Amino acid sequence: MIRAGLLLLLALLHALAALAQPASPPGGTDGRDVFMLVEASGHRLSLFDAERRTVLQRLDSEHALQGAPRFAPDGRHAFFAAADGWVVKFELWPLRLAAQAQVGTALRAIALSGDGRWLLAGNAAPRTAVLLDTDLRAVKTFALQTLDGRRDSRVADVLDVAPRRSFVVALQDIAELWEISYDPQAPPIYDGLVHDYKMGEAIAKPGYQNARRTPLDAPLGELMSGPNAAYAIGATAPGADDAARVLVVNLDVRRAIASLPIDGAPNPAGGLVFERQGVPLLAMPNSRQGLVSVIDTRTWRPVASLATPAPGEALRSQPDTPYAWVDAGPALSILDTRTLAAVAEVRGPADARLGPVQFTRDGRLALTMAQAGGEGALLIHDAVTLGLVARIPLERPVGVYRVPGPVARPAPQR
Repeated sequence: MIRAGLLLLLALLHALAALAQPASPPGGTDGRDVFMLVEASGHRLSLFDAERRTVLQRLDSEHALQGAPRFAPDGRHAFFAAADGWVVKFELWPLRLAAQAQVGTALRAIALSGDGRWLLAGNAAPRTAVLLDTDLRAVKTFALQTLDGRRDSRVADVLDVAPRRSFVVALQDIAELWEISYDPQAPPIYDGLVHDYKMGEAIAKPGYQNARRTPLDAPLGELMSGPNAAYAIGATAPGADDAARVLVVNLDVRRAIASLPIDGAPNPAGGLVFERQGVPLLAMPNSRQGLVSVIDTRTWRPVASLATPAPGEALRSQPDTPYAWVDAGPALSILDTRTLAAVAEVRGPADARLGPVQFTRDGRLALTMAQAGGEGALLIHDAVTLGLVARIPLERPVGVYRVPGPVARPAPQR
């Protein structure tokens, strides 16, 4: 009886201690520029204060984390995909493991809903997409198959489209795009032509948490949402002529409305939308060629091709600046969005590849990872003078990601 009472008391004290942990870091100063660093081939996380140039907290991960984290709207949690099929949730303040769940054996991508309530995990093996709540409890598993069940597919990418309250899934082996709504008021789904819905024909299934299919003429890879939330943009795999096509899919009418042939492997997921003389343009890097393609999103026609030193992963910019930065192998290329021309270049250390840029909130500093073999560093540049401000050595770096929202800063970790 006494032992049971002590165990109950210890459990109560543990729960009270957990509740006492701050939802944001202690301290009264404004820590707007906190970044998450991923290194040790995905097995180590650090929270880094760019203003103080110091690590605030550090945590090792059992799983090799891949891809960019998905930050919860409350600013308290981050979700990662791990290549071995796990979804991992971390609490940020203090930095610690909050939950984890295995959804497959080869996880390709995750997306977090705009309202912070749902997470969709897309697998390569098994060939499924798994819907979870944000406590990482599985809610529904989708078999990624054609309607007749004869063919199945790996996931190529998953995307949240917050204004539509839905996820979009690109299938690697089937020429379809799926939209899975998390809106309880979503209209019913008629698996057939659009006119079935208008005429009341066929048998419907609920639109909420079910797949609405858009047929395509080829599978798509990584996705981005267009300037209009009705548009999802992806690229086909390069063909025998080493050219791919960028497809613009209208999710309302469920068909591709534009197809643009582009050399190499254009990457819409790393694209950037900006305005030039009142015209919304989309610029996207290329995974095979040193090339940035610029497209008019009113006509869906190419307007420019900008050369870069090497293939790139993502374009980045800041509000109130006309410049966009793109990683380009051993350098960062800086593009003027007014003239659609490359205007400057930042070179990295010898034999190093530079990763996509992240900016401090005021745009004053640009952060990037430099990778050379098993070693690397976080490089911090002045975004105006382009001079190197700081170099922080890292072990096998993977990526740097800005933690959204202003937070208070804790004392640096010793």
